[in-house]
Formats: sequence, structure tokens, C-alpha cells
Amino acid sequence: MYVFGGTVDNNVRSSELFRFQFSCYPKCTLHHDFGRLLESKQFCDVEFIIFDDNDSDNKTVIPAHIAFVAARSQFLRNKIRSAQDSEYNSLLQSTNSNGFDIKTKLQIVLKNVNPEAFELVLNYIYTDRIDPNKKSADPLSNKIVLLMMDVYTLAVQFQMKRLEQLCVQYLNAAINHSNVLVALQNATQLKLDFIKVCITLLSF
Repeated sequence: MYVFGGTVDNNVRSSELFRFQFSCYPKCTLHHDFGRLLESKQFCDVEFIIFDDNDSDNKTVIPAHIAFVAARSQFLRNKIRSAQDSEYNSLLQSTNSNGFDIKTKLQIVLKNVNPEAFELVLNYIYTDRIDPNKKSADPLSNKIVLLMMDVYTLAVQFQMKRLEQLCVQYLNAAINHSNVLVALQNATQLKLDFIKVCITLLSF
């Protein structure tokens, strides 16, 4: 960057000319790399067993990495510690002939959780951003609005304040006259009072 010194009296040009050389750094790819690690499912050491509240007999297994999850959520960190303690006690009581448990991945059971919403939360844990548009071409569709309400509920449960605020901002922008009734019904079921406030403001 070059900065010209300007002029002096009688419009006489100054001979001052300054040159600044800025350092050029490659773009940071940290969050992208973490996201690719999640997508590849390589080196995973924990499995979340998700039971949807709508179908208690059907489960979804979602692999992840303990270090990432524990670093981002106090609630999930406690779940991991509890599962590790339980697994260790089981290991003391029952081992194979070599003295080692053959199971390699820790398992965490989460009940009454929407698997799609949990996947979005997990993606946020790795990349620090949330992108519900991957689930639908229309970001304002009823499905996405309801999904983001589920994500908000998980954010509260998992004690993730920043994710809570991101969900609130998204829902404030996404709720409109075409999806307001569906949003209100779901907000009542989930006891999301802030959605009712958004709807009240929308009515004006």
C-alpha cells in the first residue's frame, strides 16, 4: 500500500511517499478441516446412539470424536465421563482372554432426540457454524423451521449458549406468515416461549 504525503501551501506537492508491505497469509482452513474429519468419520472414538421421540424402537448411530465434543459442551462432556466410568467398571468385571475389552468405541445413549437436529449440532461443534440449508433447498420451509427449533432445544440442553443465539437469530428471520401457525404449534409443544414473542411481533 502506498500513501502520498499530500500537499503544502500554494498547492505545492510534498515529496513524501510511504510504502507499506503487508504480510500475506494463506486462508485459515481450521474449521473446514475439522468439518471434513467429521464427514469422513475417520478416527472416531465415540458413538452416539440416538432414539427419536417419535419412534423409540428405531435408533440412529452417529460417530464422533470425544475430544471435539467434550471441548464444546459441558453436558456432553459429563455424559462421556459417565459412560467411561461405566465402561471401566464393566471392564473390571468382564474382559476377554487377553484382559482387554474388544469394544473400541465409547457409546453414549441420547433419548427423545431428533437425529437430524443432533447432526446439525455436531456439525456446529466441529465447524462453529450451522447450515440448515443442507437439509432443504428452501431455508424458510416448515421442515427447516421445525428442525431449527429442535436444534435450539438441544442447544439449551447441551448448555451451548452461542448456538442458542444463532438459532434465535435464524428463527427470528425465518418465521413468516406462511409458517407461523406450524411454528406456533411446535413452539407450544417444546415450550419455546421466545418463539411466541417472535410471532407476536410478526403480527404487528
